[in-house]
Amino acid sequence: MERNISLFEVIIRILSGITTIIVGLMAFQSITIMIIGMAVVIFSITGWCPVYAFLGRSTCESEMA
Repeated sequence: MERNISLFEVIIRILSGITTIIVGLMAFQSITIMIIGMAVVIFSITGWCPVYAFLGRSTCESEMA
């Protein structure tokens, strides 16, 4: 798997994933929302997004210059 998420996007996704997990745990007590948040965090840590891969998109190009 080739990286297709920039460092800035990784940070934003990790923060939003953690927020989603907390909201799922505290507000809604929903396992589904927590799983979505975990998936966002996991894909952020790996630096690979399956949707970007499917669309052939990458936000890493600015880092390689």
